[in-house]
Amino acid sequence: RGQPRLSRGVTMIQSQMKKFETSRELQLDTLESTDPRLSFKSYLQNVERVVYMTFPDESRRNLIEDGKWRVSLLPQQFFWITFTAHTTLSAWVNQEDALCIQVGDLQLDGAPPELDLNNKLLLTLNGKMFSSSSGPSSASAPNRATSKCTIRGSVGMTLEADVPQVFLATPGLDQVSITIMEAVIKRMEQSLKQGLVQDYRAWVAKTQQDLATKEKANMVA
Repeated sequence: RGQPRLSRGVTMIQSQMKKFETSRELQLDTLESTDPRLSFKSYLQNVERVVYMTFPDESRRNLIEDGKWRVSLLPQQFFWITFTAHTTLSAWVNQEDALCIQVGDLQLDGAPPELDLNNKLLLTLNGKMFSSSSGPSSASAPNRATSKCTIRGSVGMTLEADVPQVFLATPGLDQVSITIMEAVIKRMEQSLKQGLVQDYRAWVAKTQQDLATKEKANMVA
């Protein structure tokens, strides 16, 4: 009694259900165009563009269907195990013009098969991001071509795991698990902070060119 049972040559490892949760808030102040067609709110409607900006490495994302991708995260170390996580990411714009993301369907490459972790882990991640204008920018005077804008976001991650006994007895299990989850969220936040404003400006420049070309075509017609 109390010893692992053998079935068809496979060791059955005792386990216990545990739940880990973490969350993070994002706020970024920047400038946006006063033209509603070029606002940050309009930019966030480009779901695919924002996802590609967040995950710029094409080798780590694959489009499944409109608004849904299979994404590979960077390798992680969990005690003595090194693994790569693959998840399904869905993104859309809700009725409040917030860009929403949802992540699930977690699969791990690199974990020992006897642990059967892919059948014992349930990951959920939900996040959203939206913009709000906060008035004219003094830097834009006198033409006031830009105004102040604040980007706000939030993300929450939950991991439910049927943890094998070999890990339950390991000191620091909860802290290590939360640290890994926070590292994943922090990487997403860093990608957004580093690329969001820059990509928005590139989008504005391209959109202005497209609008000008369309206006000229309409005048000729």
